[in-house]
Amino acid sequence: MKEKMIVLVLTYAIALLPDLRASRTAAVREKWMYYTILTLSIYYCVDYLTIRELPDMHTVVDHLLTAPARQIVGYLKVKPS
Repeated sequence: MKEKMIVLVLTYAIALLPDLRASRTAAVREKWMYYTILTLSIYYCVDYLTIRELPDMHTVVDHLLTAPARQIVGYLKVKPS
């Protein structure tokens, strides 16, 4: 686990240090998207390091969108006359 952590910290350091300078002049929307992707990436790293079965993004999206999708399908379903 220590090796994994060292590799991930070095990878993030190499990837993020140049981006921190560039993000100072970025627009708010670009910063928001960048930090959202960074947060998801860190979430998956924690999942990888701890070897837990944390919810995947597919599961989260499935829970959020299943009920509205079924309502839309039910609304659009045409009953035969």
